[in-house]
Amino acid sequence: EVAAGRISKDAHRMPHVLALHPSSDPDKRVFFWQLYSVLGEDHIRQIVTNFYRRVFHSSEGWFRDAFARISGLDHHVATQMAMWCDAFGGGRYYHGGEYRLNFHHENNARQVMTRDGAQHW
Repeated sequence: EVAAGRISKDAHRMPHVLALHPSSDPDKRVFFWQLYSVLGEDHIRQIVTNFYRRVFHSSEGWFRDAFARISGLDHHVATQMAMWCDAFGGGRYYHGGEYRLNFHHENNARQVMTRDGAQHW
């Protein structure tokens, strides 16, 4: 972001960048870690639930089954919701952090972490 000129090299000193709530100035950028304060838990849950409903109703069996073999809809919604609330600035929702996320995608989700999986997303 800094190298590309999208954010100042002094961003780590700017209160509107560091804050968990976005600036009220419409000309200032909203950062992903401020999204929890904008969307709230209910909207994040709705987005995640809608996504996983589509996953579990996918016509592509290989795709749907990759998720179903791990667990059901409620489990996926709960873990994904925790990860997004955490990443979006809601606090420590997702236990295990980046290690858990990487481990899961390298091991459990490998069959959908492909070009075909990305296109189906």
